[in-house]
Amino acid sequence: MGLKDEAEDLALAIRVGLESVAAAVAWADAQLAACDQPPHALIEISLAAESSWRDVVQLLRTVPGFSDEPSAVHRLMARLTEALDQRHAEADRIPDILVAMEREQLLGRDAAQVLSNYETACALADAGCLPWEEVELDVRAVLQLCAQADH
Repeated sequence: MGLKDEAEDLALAIRVGLESVAAAVAWADAQLAACDQPPHALIEISLAAESSWRDVVQLLRTVPGFSDEPSAVHRLMARLTEALDQRHAEADRIPDILVAMEREQLLGRDAAQVLSNYETACALADAGCLPWEEVELDVRAVLQLCAQADH
């Protein structure tokens, strides 16, 4: 994966609350250490520790090269599916991330519809009327729909 793809993935992860400004700064610092002639955008990102997440997302988009948001969404879905499969701590945040993705209009209509049932399923599971495994199946369905959709 190229520098622009990494920047786009990080920008998307920040937009949906999976990553932070500090992660972008650390990424830029690591890239600067590895590059003989780094793009100016990396220097700007490296110095953006006190910037808002929106400003950092804009800076990440200035990294030279080509990347597209649909590919970044697909890579994010793969990351979240892996977290769910392996029970990473990140998996607990998946529903909130998906809600943020819906807010950012990054989910297809089918995925948004499945996600709309999520809150009801959580309430039923909390009340003991629905097993949590079924709630997880709803989350997996959204991830699968997003991974298949063209955004």
